[in-house]
Amino acid sequence: PDGGAPARPVIMTTPGLKTFLLACAAMVLSLAALAQTAAGPAGASLRALQYPADVLMDPSGQQSFAEIQRRFENGESRPVSGSSPLPLGGERTAWLRISLPDVPAPTEAVLTVAHPGMDSVVLHQPAPGGLWKVQVSGDKLPVSQWPMPYLHPAFSLEISAADPRPVYLAVQHSTPIGIYWQLWDRASFDRQSSTLHMVLGGYLGFVVLVVILSCFNAYNWRDPIHLVYAGYVVILGLGQLSLTGLAGEYLWPDHARWNDLAAVTVPMFSAGWAAVLVYRLVVERGHRLASGLLLSVMLLSLAMTLGFLLLGREKLFYVSNFAYMYLTPVVLGCLVWFSFRRPLAGLWALAGFLCLAIGSMFPILRNLNLVPVNFYTQFGAQIGAAL
Repeated sequence: PDGGAPARPVIMTTPGLKTFLLACAAMVLSLAALAQTAAGPAGASLRALQYPADVLMDPSGQQSFAEIQRRFENGESRPVSGSSPLPLGGERTAWLRISLPDVPAPTEAVLTVAHPGMDSVVLHQPAPGGLWKVQVSGDKLPVSQWPMPYLHPAFSLEISAADPRPVYLAVQHSTPIGIYWQLWDRASFDRQSSTLHMVLGGYLGFVVLVVILSCFNAYNWRDPIHLVYAGYVVILGLGQLSLTGLAGEYLWPDHARWNDLAAVTVPMFSAGWAAVLVYRLVVERGHRLASGLLLSVMLLSLAMTLGFLLLGREKLFYVSNFAYMYLTPVVLGCLVWFSFRRPLAGLWALAGFLCLAIGSMFPILRNLNLVPVNFYTQFGAQIGAAL
């Protein structure tokens, strides 16, 4: 051991390491296979279709549905695609008029908005007698009260064979965002939903497996760092489940405000816990700069987490994305330094955190409206966390 510090035991034996790597490989392959059915820009491999739509903005969010219809008829709208960020925030509302396809017979379909965490999504669809049926979803409501409790807003609708009339979608969100809508036939949606829930359930089981192994190692080696790692995996897993919408659907379906906040507070808290884990690794190396930088990460993470809880996500959302750009290089830099001192443990830890950092960059770029919604912005962080 260098510097007179006691050597830490190897975290896993060779057979255990092989099992761990096989589990990682299986998880990554499962998530990659999901790309054919997961939410993302339409292509030859996707079952979902995105039909033409126009958009207009209601800056006050107070205009009635009849007023919005008249504005569409007067030609005030413009074409829009799911990759185009819209200037949302506050009470501003984006209204989309979505054209439906011609079908040979009445067809049961599902319209989805593939982005967990949207504040309010309201669908107006034609009903018999010239009326309109209204369905409300989004984080302003508990998931249990959505018309279709799901990972993200989803609405069931019937497409008429004679003269399919367009549907109207009203969206509010705390920050500018691209609205990616998809139309599925009901059978395709059910298959996609089953596949997605199966893979995310497998991810949850993978988290439980790692926690059990870490607790066993803590008992076997009498080293509390494994318990710190187990806590990190639990928090990281909850953060990923919050980002995908699975936590809102199953863990807290009756708590709208927490469902809205969890997607930002839990990942931010997990970043601080990652610094705690790395601090436990490097503190015995005697490097004050590395320890001080990691302490700054912990404090920044705690401050941002409390800020989200007290002020809400809107005021700190963009700041948090830039905070990650400080937190991530500090943690990785300390692990690079640690790898030179303890290559066996340091390189493994560096490789794991590097995978997570690369995967997490995709949703950050999406949040900053630098890239549109796609498979990697939806599931990149989960793949990195699994690795």
